[in-house]
Amino acid sequence: MWSEGRSMSRVNLENGLLGGYRIHRYIGSGPLGQVYAVSSAEDRRPKASFALKRLRSEVVGGDQNRRMLQRAFDQTRDVADHSHIASSLDLFFDEGDVYLLSPLDTGESLETILWRARAQGYHLSPPDTLTLLAMGATALEALHAVGITHGDLKPSNMRAASNQTGSDPGLLDIRVSDYIFADLVTSQQSMRRQSDASIYAAPEQFDRNVSPSSDQYALAAILFRCLTGVTPFLPRSADAIIEQKRDASILALRAPELPAKTLAVLRRAMDMRPEARYPSLQEFSQELTAVLKQAEQDAGELLLRGGGVRRMGRRDMLIGLAATGATFLVTGLFHSRLADVGARLVNPAGSAVAQPAAAYDRTWIVKAHAVKTAALAWSPTGTRLATGGGDNTVRIWTPGAARPLATIQTASSLDAVAWSPNGEMIAFGEDAGFVRLANLEGRVVTSIDMRGGKAYGVVWSPDGSRLVGCAANGRVIVWDAKTLKEYYSLSGPQDQVRAVTFSPDGRVIAGACVDENVYVWNAHTGALVAQLPGSSGALYTVAFSPDGSLLAAAGVDTRLRMWRTDTYQVAMILPPENTASVRALSWSSDGRVLAAGSADGAIVLWDMDTITPEQVSIAAGDGMFCLAWKQRTRTLAAGFANGMLAVWQARGGSAV
Repeated sequence: MWSEGRSMSRVNLENGLLGGYRIHRYIGSGPLGQVYAVSSAEDRRPKASFALKRLRSEVVGGDQNRRMLQRAFDQTRDVADHSHIASSLDLFFDEGDVYLLSPLDTGESLETILWRARAQGYHLSPPDTLTLLAMGATALEALHAVGITHGDLKPSNMRAASNQTGSDPGLLDIRVSDYIFADLVTSQQSMRRQSDASIYAAPEQFDRNVSPSSDQYALAAILFRCLTGVTPFLPRSADAIIEQKRDASILALRAPELPAKTLAVLRRAMDMRPEARYPSLQEFSQELTAVLKQAEQDAGELLLRGGGVRRMGRRDMLIGLAATGATFLVTGLFHSRLADVGARLVNPAGSAVAQPAAAYDRTWIVKAHAVKTAALAWSPTGTRLATGGGDNTVRIWTPGAARPLATIQTASSLDAVAWSPNGEMIAFGEDAGFVRLANLEGRVVTSIDMRGGKAYGVVWSPDGSRLVGCAANGRVIVWDAKTLKEYYSLSGPQDQVRAVTFSPDGRVIAGACVDENVYVWNAHTGALVAQLPGSSGALYTVAFSPDGSLLAAAGVDTRLRMWRTDTYQVAMILPPENTASVRALSWSSDGRVLAAGSADGAIVLWDMDTITPEQVSIAAGDGMFCLAWKQRTRTLAAGFANGMLAVWQARGGSAV
């Protein structure tokens, strides 16, 4: 029930409390709020029991939105025991925050399964797709029967369980979740805030309309991906996806091997016009089931006439990353059961196992600062490390040493350090609102006022001619690095800009803002080139690939978003492998590995050739603030909330 006046504490991540519950871990974030694995505050067992979603205040503000939620939650009582619908246990608010409590589902999300299969060159078999269709349609029909339209159906809202033992492994169970938010998602057009939601949302939802037919569209889009290994539309901006939905030929172009009858059924279910779709989910399900079974039968007869099992070739499909050469191997008509994929990619404990590009050994760890190590930078030669800390110091280190070479005393805590390209100066940004420059002897030679607001970021242009700083008041300033004369103040952001970076060729500057946008400016004129939306939370970090073809950004919602820099269209959105907000990104010099460090101390290394993650366990601290690859090596440095500084090196050589 909706509980008003419940005695609950506010969010307190320091002591691990959220509402009246004890936090075990951060699960992820979306356009509506953040989700945590929790247990009752009095329950001291080591495992979490519930998932608690804390809804964003801007989403649920106002009595009308709260009445929407209350009405939808009350309707869920009629489907509480449905085997394919995740239960909603409680809806309550405390001091303006709204919470939804549900059981913690231990199954994987369908999104995770599909990404893992795609990276390894597989997609769901027709039998598993039929299982998904039957269970998904049954769940949606049950919701529709009690007046609930899901409105936000996508693979991340479908939990899957599979049998990986036994003689005929396959999907065992599918549960749909997040089904009480249809009115909120549609009325606020929250699907526009992330392209993964836009891909599956029916076109009418962008005009603030939603109906059971919208769920049919979303289910068909999901099944298209299951059968082909690719999304029905390229994962770009929401507006670009809407344009793709108007193109009746795009489904055939995305999956030319899909049988014509199967394509026809999916195309009808995904018609732009709701009235042109199937009259009911049941009719859609029956039609698709019939054509898929017929296709399986036809394929079996071909194999028998051919004298045995025929080996099917794989096809290479480049999805929006031509400039980087990152190719996904996607099967054409190769059928592999889901559990067969899982058996090869999941260890006995159930956690994902990627094929690592290299094993990493920690080669050095030191207490760099009394309080957090908030920033670091390698010298151009890679022989020194500069770090900035919460103890009001900048320190210069020789990796492996027990003590710093030099210490620079600052006026306040630091959030950024940057080594000049010639290696002669260090710039750093202070909480007091100044960017300062120091020489290698540790003497501050100049100070630049950011004119209000904490200096969150500082970066040199590749040629060392310009210096850029960003601040908590949204100001981004470009200076002449020699005269320190201000060139211009960049326009656009109205909120904190947490990081800035130059493109490798020095032509553009990009900034990550907590308003959920990346801003891109012409570095020579200061003109705003692009404003890139698509996140569902504050952005903390931004980085260009070494060849400049991709721009990556991440933050609160843990997903890594990438844009092509020739068109500034979304190239890809990587699934949330980090388990807390991402605070730092760094590309290796050859562009083959992207490191993402998060607030819980974890680092995920993305192999950009296969788009698969390798999880690196970190024992250096409980929160990570900064990381950077050493140039032309597989050596990675990271700084942590407890003041530690650590370095890892790839086993068997570090050159790239």
